[in-house]
Amino acid sequence: MDQARLEPKVQKKLEQLRSKPIIARILKELELHLPKSLYYHGLKHTEDVMHQAVLYAVYDDLSEREIELLAIAAAYHDSGFLKSLVDNETLGAKMARDAMRESGAYTEAEIELIAKMIVDTAVVHEPPERKQIPSSFLSGYLLDADLSNFGREDFFDRLEEVRLEMGANKGQFLNTTLQLISSHDWHSAAAKALREEQKRRNLRNLKSWVIKYQL
Repeated sequence: MDQARLEPKVQKKLEQLRSKPIIARILKELELHLPKSLYYHGLKHTEDVMHQAVLYAVYDDLSEREIELLAIAAAYHDSGFLKSLVDNETLGAKMARDAMRESGAYTEAEIELIAKMIVDTAVVHEPPERKQIPSSFLSGYLLDADLSNFGREDFFDRLEEVRLEMGANKGQFLNTTLQLISSHDWHSAAAKALREEQKRRNLRNLKSWVIKYQL
């Protein structure tokens, strides 16, 4: 099944999820208070990650509860930037944990699952590889959604936004990105089916760019 056929169902599900107070509140906070210096990690990225996460979950026929938990994780995964540009994953995990406990609608196991998923979005450097490492089945869906642009046609547009946000030298940044995407694997069946082919094209083009900037 392709993405276009799933979109009506995905959009309906997203509309329902955005109306939940625990998600609506953090989206409004992100809209109003994220630093303007975040060219990439803004509200648009969070909404994109929510969309991709729900898409993959619907594609793979996850349960309604799993989709809800995944959407909360996606909504809060960059919320730590509201407090600090450093260690935002840990801060975002705490914000999600506090919000879920305040709501009274989630078990302690679910709360800790979501907190750990958000921490998992940090890129771990294990030479020579840089990658995100999921700690659970559901975490894999969040990580696939977070790096979904690796397998989309807007890859290079989003890449430039990240570079500007970091203030990085283009040649060095492309090399670092090449390391990241070369060691990247999709975790969900949905992401493999929907994103792998374009990721391979993006990787080939990225290698050409790296060669260009080494000349």
